[in-house]
Amino acid sequence: YKDESLAFGIKYPSNWKLRKQTGAQAVVFSEEAAADRFNKYDAEGMAGAKIAITAMKADGKTLDQIVADSKEFEATVYTAPEKVTLGGAPGTKLGYSFELADGKYQGEKYFAMKDSMYVTVVEFGAFGGTFDAYRKSFDEILASVELAVAPAPKEVKVDTIQAKSEPAPP
Repeated sequence: YKDESLAFGIKYPSNWKLRKQTGAQAVVFSEEAAADRFNKYDAEGMAGAKIAITAMKADGKTLDQIVADSKEFEATVYTAPEKVTLGGAPGTKLGYSFELADGKYQGEKYFAMKDSMYVTVVEFGAFGGTFDAYRKSFDEILASVELAVAPAPKEVKVDTIQAKSEPAPP
């Protein structure tokens, strides 16, 4: 997937189901039926996986502030942030996991900025204790990440006006 407006991109398995919002996000699910479970984190259901890449405005925040603001679960489920490289830029990895009725849900989020305008967030998640089965694929996908960049300003065309010179009045 390559976003046409902010140039972020990621490779993903061709047999997975893509949902995209140009200029914002692309989410890929191992099974279409698993997509709903990721919205609610249901305690039981299909043991699917997801890959998401999101570009969002930094709004003057540091990468550390963005990472801290991204936590959607209890603080106890997160690992300590780790420094990584993502898309050729310094970044941060945040892992998390918790038990559900049908096994462990595990996820990882990666954050990096190519410019000061946009942060790119890559997230992997899997239900039913299956995260490790996807590890090799997730690592290959992570290596393919292209970070979001602010679009180049549109060129403004300025017309020039030619003034006619007339002789001075008598």
